[in-house]
Amino acid sequence: MILSKNFPTFWLAAIGDSFSSGQGNPAKSIPKWLDEPCYRSRNSFVFKTFEKIREKCSIFTFLSCSGASVDNGILSKNGQIEKLENLMKIRKSSPDSLILTVGGNDIGFTDILSQIQEENFSEISINMRFFYVFHQLDRIAAKLAELKIPQIILVNYYDITRNENGEVDASCGKFGKVSQLNLILAERRILRRLNELLRRKAEKYGWELVDISEIFRRRGLCSKNSLIRSRNESLALQSNDYGSFHPNIEGHRLISEKLVSHLT
Repeated sequence: MILSKNFPTFWLAAIGDSFSSGQGNPAKSIPKWLDEPCYRSRNSFVFKTFEKIREKCSIFTFLSCSGASVDNGILSKNGQIEKLENLMKIRKSSPDSLILTVGGNDIGFTDILSQIQEENFSEISINMRFFYVFHQLDRIAAKLAELKIPQIILVNYYDITRNENGEVDASCGKFGKVSQLNLILAERRILRRLNELLRRKAEKYGWELVDISEIFRRRGLCSKNSLIRSRNESLALQSNDYGSFHPNIEGHRLISEKLVSHLT
């Protein structure tokens, strides 16, 4: 948690997965990560949002963690929600705004990409995953309702599939063995469907949805102006491929600009 001397007190908090932790974007300085096990980065859109409103924001709690899902990291024992609750008990108040990214690890993006590469794309398996995520989102909504946070901002997921012409494109070789047809199927049946589910849950529970679709519409992995980390970039930056398929620093900056308008 970061404290500053600004008044009146405004408390911004963030929970979620690798998307909001800033995975793939270590700082050039030492330490490279605010929290190395979680790959929590100063270059994440969450931290950049805090920096943009720092004069008005006196408390910032950054709990997003790479790999986090609803059951493992967010609602689990000593998870992000429990840590936030402990801070609320100390302060005897709730955050004014909470930024949330959730659903990507619950749907199993990494597993799905592997299935696509192996031509093992099962409609039944995908439907079961969405059934599971549907109820996981209800669980986290019920818990957040108990915390009575005035503003919950849900950020939907980015599209990695489109080139500079706005077309789904697997031709650049950065998607491994994923074919053009299967990439189109993944974009339609996974990304669009997940973002539509997030939109409906945000509407149901009164969360503010920040739609970042337009930012990435022509700036996917095979775009000449890509906002997505490739596997080679991840290996060069952090000596592993965990940062692959995540937004780069410019992508996080653009998302933060959109978030600031909601907070101000």
